Amino acid sequence: MKLKRLRRTLQEAVLGPAFCSAVGGTIIMLAAIPSQSMPIPLQARPNRVVSPLVGQASVIGGQSGTDYSLLNVKDEKLAVGERLEFYYGDRNGQVLLGEPGYFHVLLDRAGKRLVIDLAQVTKTAVDPLKLEAILLKSTLVASSEMTMDPMDGSTNITLNLKTAVHAGVGVATDHQSRMFIDLRPMSNTSVGSR
Repeated sequence: MKLKRLRRTLQEAVLGPAFCSAVGGTIIMLAAIPSQSMPIPLQARPNRVVSPLVGQASVIGGQSGTDYSLLNVKDEKLAVGERLEFYYGDRNGQVLLGEPGYFHVLLDRAGKRLVIDLAQVTKTAVDPLKLEAILLKSTLVASSEMTMDPMDGSTNITLNLKTAVHAGVGVATDHQSRMFIDLRPMSNTSVGSR
């Protein structure tokens, strides 16, 4: 009994305020995380832009399914800033109509790093070198990292930005399924207009 109390005390001290319970000798913890350290994700809906993401913020959207593919990434210039578009395909690499697969976009607190998790994207026509080439002329993206996680069945993209940005995230379902991210320098707050 003393060992269980000691474990609980140590884990509460490490995590701060936490709820712990002992189940079959295993301690299960649900940490009470302050809102400034873990934002509640906003929900992206088809044909609408969730914006602006300022500071540490995140957006989730899309639909869960079996497997998806990433067919293309485009970097389009806007009046102020740029739009990154991620084109989805089905598991066989064919054009997908409707909502894209599930995604999670996270903008860090300083607005200088964007992390994109494309869940269930197990195939891609865009490799890390092609992504770098696509983003080469970007005025806002300094570098990119792209990894595929076969265990998780996802594709992850990290964009390091040249300057702090506001971001808007949306889903387009008109002629091809895609998720887009509008990036604007911090000095400009209107996100989502072309």
